[in-house]
Formats: sequence, C-alpha cells, structure tokens
Amino acid sequence: MRRSRAARPAILLLAVAVLVILLLAEVASRGEPAGDVLGVRGADISFTPQEEAAGTVLRDGGQDLPIERILAAHGGNYARLRVWVDPPDGYSDEQAALALARRAKNAGLRILLAPHYSDFWADPHAQEPPAAWHGADLATMRERIREYTRGLVARFAAQGTPVDLIQIGNEITNGILWPLGSVREGTPAEWARLAGLVNSAIAGARESAPSRDLPVILHVDSGGDTGRSRYFFDSLIQAGVTSFDIIGLSYYPYWNGSLADL
Repeated sequence: MRRSRAARPAILLLAVAVLVILLLAEVASRGEPAGDVLGVRGADISFTPQEEAAGTVLRDGGQDLPIERILAAHGGNYARLRVWVDPPDGYSDEQAALALARRAKNAGLRILLAPHYSDFWADPHAQEPPAAWHGADLATMRERIREYTRGLVARFAAQGTPVDLIQIGNEITNGILWPLGSVREGTPAEWARLAGLVNSAIAGARESAPSRDLPVILHVDSGGDTGRSRYFFDSLIQAGVTSFDIIGLSYYPYWNGSLADL
C-alpha cells in the first residue's frame, strides 16, 4: 500500500556545477527500475535563448542540434527551467520558460520547474521579493505566492507541457521573500513564517497540477555540509513543512568541498 505523503522519505537531489542537475532517483516513488541508472537525469537549459541569440551552435556527431535534442539523445530525461517573476529583458521569465518547455517536451524530456520568487537571482545571499510584491504583510504574501505558483503550474499544463517536478525557490537555506521569510537568526518565529510561505507555495502548485500529486523539491546550497543540511530540514519539518518529496542540495566543488564531503 502506498504510504501517505507526510510519511514518505525525502529523496536526494544534487545540483552539480552551474547548469547540470542530477536528481538521485525517485526509484521507489516513481516505480523506476533500481540499479546504477539515475531515475532523473538532466540539465538546466534556461539560458538557451540567450546562447542562441549570441550565435552559439551545438553539435552532436557533426550535426547541428538544439540542446534539448542532444540531452535526450544521450540519456537525459529532464530539463530544469528557472522562472523569475519580472527579470531584466532577455532573461528567463514565464514566457521564455513556457517556450523552452514546449521544445523540451517535443524532444521527449520532462519538466523540472524552478520558480525563484524574485525578479532576478535568488540564493542564500539574496532573496529579494518581486518588486510587485513589496510591502505585503505575511498573510498577503502567503496568498500571493500561492496564487502565483498555482497560475504558473496551470499555464504549463494548459499548453500541453505539464510540470513533472517543482522546486519551491532556489537555494532557500536562509529563507525566501526577505525579510518576511528570512531564517537568518534561526528563531522559532522565523521558521514558522518560512514554513507558512513554503506550504502556501506547495499548496498552490498542487492545486493546478493535473495529477494533484506533483512531487516537490526543497533546495538548499549545503551539498558538502551534513550538519547544515540537517539543521535546515529538521527545522523546517518541525515548523510544519512535511508535504515535500525530494531534498535538493547544490554541490559545487569550489565552495562545497571534496566528493568525500558530498
């Protein structure tokens, strides 16, 4: 019998280098065969439009091919697409991500959607709310993140490219939507606010998912630090976030240490 979502163990995701994502297999929950093959394999292709506009050409076996076709031909099965709310011109907004999703699906890839809940880069050092959301109180911000995520997932489904995995924020080690969702001081009140925002985003995503069982990734930057990783997830679970499926960890050798640390 399938266990309840709250009882399901989280599965590990590792982000390696700047673009490449390795998802260490949803073998158990996805019913994929066990063994040495990763259940989810792919790359972040969000900068493809900029690369193509700059004249970059990729080749495989001497043939010019788009990135999604090359990934699919060599065992990739997922494309990760980041979405900023209102980024500078030319960066990965919703329309750019929708266009790449169509290309990815046409190549046989699934979609890992990564909304950043910011107008530009979001990471442990910067989690600036979108300009249009500034000044909102906690209740309003919870509703905004829920509505935004619900609408985003719905529009991917409406064009025939439903989201297969969703990552709630990017490297949210110190929270999201600062200052409301910051956990830099680590107080119970901070964790409670972050938990409310994360739960609202998860609820919005699943309300629009065709299967209503969309797997959720929570992603931090501590791929080489077990203690820090455990602290984040233990604190968030204790604050009431239990309906996620995959633990996401960035791992960059330059910052996160050796493979032994990983």
